[in-house]
Amino acid sequence: MNTPCQVILALSIGAGRWAATVGLAALLSIGPTVSAVSARSVPVHDYDLGSGTHAQVFPDGSVRFRVVAETEETDLLWLAIPWPEDRRAGHREASLFTTVTTEGAEGGHRGFARDADDDNDGDVDEDRRDGRDNDGDGAVDEDFAAISDDMTVVNATRDGRTLHLETYHWSYPHLQRVVMVNATLTTGNGQPVATNAIIEAVASPWERSDLICRARPLARRERPEEISALVCGRPDPIDPTRTIWLGVVLLDAAGARSGRNSRVRRDDQQLAVPFLAGKMRLAISVAPTFLQLTGSLAAAIAVHRGAADPVTGHSVEWIVPPLPPTDQTSPNRAAYWIAEDGGARLEFALQPVTDQLFDPDLFELGQQPLGSPTTIVWYPNEGSRVEIAWQPPTPEMITSRPRQLCDPYATVLSSAGSDEPGRLVFRYAAPTAAQNDRSADSADSDPQLIMARTLDGRSVQLSLDRRSPRADQSTEPGDGYDDSVDAAISATQSDGDDDPPDPRSVSNQPTLNPDLLENYPNPFRDVTNIRFNVPRTVQEGFVWRPDQQPALSPESAIPYRSGYPMVTVSIYSLNGQEIAALFAEQVAPGEYHASWDGSDLHGRPVAAGTYFCKLQVESWSVTKRLVFLR
Repeated sequence: MNTPCQVILALSIGAGRWAATVGLAALLSIGPTVSAVSARSVPVHDYDLGSGTHAQVFPDGSVRFRVVAETEETDLLWLAIPWPEDRRAGHREASLFTTVTTEGAEGGHRGFARDADDDNDGDVDEDRRDGRDNDGDGAVDEDFAAISDDMTVVNATRDGRTLHLETYHWSYPHLQRVVMVNATLTTGNGQPVATNAIIEAVASPWERSDLICRARPLARRERPEEISALVCGRPDPIDPTRTIWLGVVLLDAAGARSGRNSRVRRDDQQLAVPFLAGKMRLAISVAPTFLQLTGSLAAAIAVHRGAADPVTGHSVEWIVPPLPPTDQTSPNRAAYWIAEDGGARLEFALQPVTDQLFDPDLFELGQQPLGSPTTIVWYPNEGSRVEIAWQPPTPEMITSRPRQLCDPYATVLSSAGSDEPGRLVFRYAAPTAAQNDRSADSADSDPQLIMARTLDGRSVQLSLDRRSPRADQSTEPGDGYDDSVDAAISATQSDGDDDPPDPRSVSNQPTLNPDLLENYPNPFRDVTNIRFNVPRTVQEGFVWRPDQQPALSPESAIPYRSGYPMVTVSIYSLNGQEIAALFAEQVAPGEYHASWDGSDLHGRPVAAGTYFCKLQVESWSVTKRLVFLR
């Protein structure tokens, strides 16, 4: 092992002197001193990663991950960048620049924004945010790329060497638990400095793990991405029965690709990540489950890869791809909770092609976790059921079978006809206290909510339907469930058959009336106005084929699952990516208005072309085509 010398760094700002002593011991033998690197420093910024976890960036370039519970806090991980010691006289003279900014800030436009070239010289991101005039035009920091919802910059120079550290954090649910690090270390003449960043997981050994992940969990037909990561797990200091997962992935093609992380040296709790050509880019994630961890790391790789500018065609790094649409953001989607002898099961309808999938270990009833299911079962409307045993991943399992742990649904939904709708069932061996407290003892009791989290981190509320199956409580899916809303609206004529058709059949699903959604003008150049109606009656809301008729009378009120329906209006591209979210509220029936100016989720102008406007009312939707002109 290489063992660079211990380092002391003192920094000052202008006439007022600022000093912080930084002690770094030998590489891979740092011991407890890593966690003391910034003990006497004030952090530049604090990122909220959710679930009580935070990441702090310090003026010396170190990053601290911790769990905060009431008045106590516990360290999880430290990132430190050791600078080789220089014993020459005057080596303590230094300069420091720190700032916190956000994408789209004045002087910090980038990517697809109209103002990415702030000084109008034809080049973008040429004067990085470091308090200096890098492009020599007499202005300071006027043409830099501000990245993410919270971008922190530390630019420190000492003894002719400059550390420029940028950390990025987004508030999107699939990226909230990730901090991305982009650092350079150079000499005064711009030559790269070779060293190693040290990442120490407190009281947790690191394991190398080749993972199979989907950056977009919804796109199950896309080939999953193989990534190489360093992973560890430790007991949650708030709830020792659960595990907090930590993961590190290098953000470049070679480092992220499966089997290519050998350049990161590992010694129990510490990692040595080399600066290659003076640069280091990585993502660090803290997550409550292994599935959430792998999903966030895959999403980080996709963000670093970026996207192509729809106007110029130029590739731009650090662009967040649009989140895929999901119908499961509605709080009115029903789930079934059914008690059984020696256990219980949680069930809900699923369209594998369009619906998001849930993390099996993060269901909650009444803010109490359900625990982990013992089995996951898929009952397609047509075909045989598929069942797998499920065990929540542990740190010991990630080296033996990490690929199976990344996606429990790969086996369940890999059978023939898995694109067909059906029911997904999670079986629990024995009811927990939360399950017993919330078990259904009356069909007339108030509905409860099941809290769930999708594989890409989005929080979802499902209405708990506690009505029993028609036959008995041992009835399996497909044997006659009382899906009252869809059945009442969707049932078709039986053509003399005594048994009604299966209300879950796609062919029998109701279709919203196209007249509920209109926009004008269309095509449009600047803004299109969108009018949409939330229907009150069956006749107002739905259209029928000649061979269909509703079981409810046309004048009947639509039996929304919980009072007022959840309504969303969104814009999608031709390939199904969500471009803009215009409306998302639980509202009463009536007429509403929205508008779209041709901007995406980040406020950037989209390319001219054809887009779709989708009105979603609970589980029903209608779509209109829009044409945007320039």
